[in-house]
Amino acid sequence: EGVGSLSIINAPSGYPDINGAGQLSCFFKEGDLFYTNLDSIAGCSPILGNRPPLLALKPQLLVDSGQQLIQLHSGVAFDAIAVYSLTGQIIAEQRISRTTDYVGTLNLAKGMYFLSVANTANGQKSILPFVW
Repeated sequence: EGVGSLSIINAPSGYPDINGAGQLSCFFKEGDLFYTNLDSIAGCSPILGNRPPLLALKPQLLVDSGQQLIQLHSGVAFDAIAVYSLTGQIIAEQRISRTTDYVGTLNLAKGMYFLSVANTANGQKSILPFVW
């Protein structure tokens, strides 16, 4: 039995139906076209696997609470940052131009916080804990 075999589809209670289900038209293996049956369609084109892999959003955070300063660096662009308290309350948030570096000031009480760094274009987000 191989790709496109009708004997599997014709098993008990299986009836091939070109316009419904049952006939395999295209099969891609590791992104390459492996099998075609163009009886019911004009051609095959892959829709998965065409995207380049996403680079990991792994920002580095430097905190200087004495000068109320945070510095953020990432090898991948980001465009939104937010600071959360331990209870999940948003303390500060900011949309910024897409960048890989950010320097900002915060006026926070001493304590533990979380910094969320996001690339909204591709849905990546990273959350970093820090002590102020």
